[in-house]
Amino acid sequence: MPPITTERLLTEDLFTLLGMEHLPDSEKADILAKVDQTINLRVYRAITEELEQQDLEKLDRMEAAEIVPFLESLGYNVRQMIAQEALAYRIELSSLYTLATQPSPA
Repeated sequence: MPPITTERLLTEDLFTLLGMEHLPDSEKADILAKVDQTINLRVYRAITEELEQQDLEKLDRMEAAEIVPFLESLGYNVRQMIAQEALAYRIELSSLYTLATQPSPA
């Protein structure tokens, strides 16, 4: 497998990048769901760590469809935050893959 370069990191499918293109589609879907959940939880945590108590209470009472518009009304660019976290997570996964696949020193 070729080394992970910036170009590969930005252009290749995640499974190709990590040498997992052979996985069945159902397994890929499960992995992508977990990746999506991880990214969303990281963004949610970053935002909730900054919110005032009253805004946290409002957030806790909201339906899922209300959350992004509410956070955007507070000045958060949620979609941009998700994109940034997705790229950071992709880098993290590729770094772990690189470490895991490097030959051990003799």
